[in-house]
Amino acid sequence: DLQLKGRRALVTGSSSGIGEAIVRMLTDEGARVVVHGRNRERAEKVAAEIGAAGVAIGELAEDGVAEAVHAQAVAALGGNIEILINNAGGNSRGNTSKPPAEISADDFVANYRANTLGAVQLCKLSVPGGVANSFGRIVNVSSAVAMQPNFMGTNYSAAKAALLNYTV
Repeated sequence: DLQLKGRRALVTGSSSGIGEAIVRMLTDEGARVVVHGRNRERAEKVAAEIGAAGVAIGELAEDGVAEAVHAQAVAALGGNIEILINNAGGNSRGNTSKPPAEISADDFVANYRANTLGAVQLCKLSVPGGVANSFGRIVNVSSAVAMQPNFMGTNYSAAKAALLNYTV
């Protein structure tokens, strides 16, 4: 028992994969969850299967979307987010096979936006609610490459390292 019964949670990138497993676990623990994703159909399917409070749709790498996702989650939960799991991300533009010298500055920025900026913005939006509730938990999901970068995909490694350092 993680003592999460009735707690309100948003898990980004939860319409599949690791994020989906997280929302299923939180629901099993009694938390009220919002499923987030870029694809409404997939997010609604997961939400229906687990009895989620709702869905929040949006690409967190885009300007202003973190604010919209936060607002959707708060509305669906009927109150402030108490548990935020920033899981959304991935290697933007599919350029993991390029050596570092061939990765453009635009590719670095795209990965930073996809893996760091949306999470940072959601943290900033969620902390005041956690403080007001005297309860708040934030988990930012990074990657092993944040600490041990590989040669291919240095832009993804750098973005995950930025998220890790922000979290610390």
